[in-house]
Amino acid sequence: MEENNKLKRFDNEALPAFFKDLSEDQQKAYLEKLASDNADLKRIASEKVIQSKVAEHDMTNDLEFLKQIETENKVVSVKREYNTGSGKMELNIKGGDKKFLIPVLIVVGLIAIAILLAIFH
Repeated sequence: MEENNKLKRFDNEALPAFFKDLSEDQQKAYLEKLASDNADLKRIASEKVIQSKVAEHDMTNDLEFLKQIETENKVVSVKREYNTGSGKMELNIKGGDKKFLIPVLIVVGLIAIAILLAIFH
């Protein structure tokens, strides 16, 4: 009776044509392997969905954090890696207050030019 229940779980049309030519023990082994593979696929798919949901949540939190932080007179650099269900995704954000960043770059550039002129002159 238990063997008939296992066979009822699978669509007879979905089973390969050679299935009916197998011995009873071979059929049992084939059905157990098929059920095991099906359970593994469902487990892997669930894990991938969970990974995607966690990555989505982390990305949302990071973006909300970036919106809230005070960037005036600051340069911000954020590098994060998210493990999604379909692979890894890397996010690299650089930015800050342009009113602060441009003068700093100009001063650093002028200092570098002055040092070069002092060395080579």
